[in-house]
Amino acid sequence: MAFASTRRTAAATVTALVLAFGFLPPASAGSWRTPRLLEGPFAVSSVPDAPQVVENGLGHALAAWSAASGARYADKAPGKNWGAAKAVPGGQNSAGSIAAALGDNDFATIAYFTVATRYTPSRLMVCTRQANAAFSQPVAVTSAHLAWDLHAAVSPGGNITLAWSEGGAIKAAHLDAGTGAWDVVTLSTPGVPASLPALVGNERGDVMVAWQEGPGYQPVTIYASQRTAGADWAAAERVSPANGHSTWNAKPGLSATGDAAVGWLDGNTMVVARKPSNGGWQAPEPLSGSQLVYYPALAMDAAGNLVAAWQVLDGGNVGSIWSSRAAAAGGWTAATRLSSAGEDTAWPTAASARAGGLAVVSWTDNATNRVRTSTSTGGGWKVSTLGTGYWSGTVPVAAGGVDAVASWATPHAFNPNAADLMADVWR
Repeated sequence: MAFASTRRTAAATVTALVLAFGFLPPASAGSWRTPRLLEGPFAVSSVPDAPQVVENGLGHALAAWSAASGARYADKAPGKNWGAAKAVPGGQNSAGSIAAALGDNDFATIAYFTVATRYTPSRLMVCTRQANAAFSQPVAVTSAHLAWDLHAAVSPGGNITLAWSEGGAIKAAHLDAGTGAWDVVTLSTPGVPASLPALVGNERGDVMVAWQEGPGYQPVTIYASQRTAGADWAAAERVSPANGHSTWNAKPGLSATGDAAVGWLDGNTMVVARKPSNGGWQAPEPLSGSQLVYYPALAMDAAGNLVAAWQVLDGGNVGSIWSSRAAAAGGWTAATRLSSAGEDTAWPTAASARAGGLAVVSWTDNATNRVRTSTSTGGGWKVSTLGTGYWSGTVPVAAGGVDAVASWATPHAFNPNAADLMADVWR
């Protein structure tokens, strides 16, 4: 890729501006382009999950998915649409969760689990790629049993962190690029069922995992564990208060300087707790008022600015999507409705460009089976329809310095018994 040599310098400039001023000028107004077919058709009985998407600060994006054809990926160069799908090395034996991460220096990783057989356990496999190179053959990190919900992050120096749920525990693996050694640890409380981990990293190589715990898989606690660049995992810290409420779907954020945040459902309220890099976890801030919230989303940029989104169900179980924003260490704005009155929405996701100025929230409108996004470039929100999706389908999104990407599954044209995987670009 000819743009790789210039990206490192530009990425460093973007990061320096964010750290110096805490913001960038609002991005110019853009639009979603023509959706691109990544792969399909698939039998409707085995539609894969929507591809995971990641994007770095200069607009290079990576999509990865696991399907009957094996683990696959596609690239998007800056200013371009998605390229052709390719096979992940060794991915013909993949099954279940897949994860991808992409650094501003174009270092990338794709991780996946293999199929277990009678004689061979499932294994966690990792492929890596340097700028202008092909993905490596996979390396086996560890064996796995009942493992799913895999996440990945990479550091500027080439360290890799993975987090996943396995047999009721939250596990993490970390590669030290200097030694080439992996360490695998259990982060969650021994003997207490834990699930739904989420992983974030920052520009200096710090990472954080957040998850939920509770007896009988009825979570009543949100935990988080951080690993500062060059150090080991810190002991897990309780983020949620001991108020007896159910706690669901932890969504973490991490600034370039180590300020942290976690959003989750406290009962049926969207809350966010923040932790300065030199302090402890603060009391959670409720964002949704008296609304009955059923799913949260959260994104943080490098300066620590936050975008939260959530799904509300009214008395007739009709869904709507709402959002609020907060500057670093500042108060939250009044909640803004993103979806229209005629929609019945589900499963919001959120992304924020690390450089600031660009945020995206996505959802599926179950009333029409349409995939929608709301995009903000430093001011108001603009809603767009990307295409047809599936009832309650998820729409992963990611945002770079100048554009954003989204992916979803859609019914195959003229054949309701088949499905395609799609992706689009906003710029």
